[in-house]
Amino acid sequence: MISHLCQEFQDWLERLPRRDLSPAFTRHLTECEHCRQRLEHFEDVATSLMTLEAPQPLPESTLAAFTNITLDEVRRHTTRRLITKLTMVGLLCLPLVIIVNWFWAALGYNLLVVYISPSLAQIYLVLFILTASGLSGLSYGAIPLIAGYLRGHSVKEGE
Repeated sequence: MISHLCQEFQDWLERLPRRDLSPAFTRHLTECEHCRQRLEHFEDVATSLMTLEAPQPLPESTLAAFTNITLDEVRRHTTRRLITKLTMVGLLCLPLVIIVNWFWAALGYNLLVVYISPSLAQIYLVLFILTASGLSGLSYGAIPLIAGYLRGHSVKEGE
């Protein structure tokens, strides 16, 4: 196997499937044994390339099917990216939600301990934590799902 490839030979390969040899390449072939051997080796390939017929164009129905499949995949990918981004925003907002919930839980607990009773304050704290955690979790879990659902319907209606 010949390890180097002359620039003239590379130029000839790039011009395929044209059959004619340039004058510069013809001069180079008289001087370079490696390129003459390569040309003989590639002669069958070059002849095959030149005899190939142009491919027939695809039918409109096939092109339409490929287009629809591609568009559906783009929509799914876009929707997944939107849901992922909204989930990340929800997770980044989670510390703020925890701080706000903690503030209201502490405020209610302190007011109930001082003015009503410690046992009622403890019940309030447990119920507040369960309710606030549940509602926050549901709302942050539902936002990406609702956005994906709405995104899917708005894309289909816009077609």
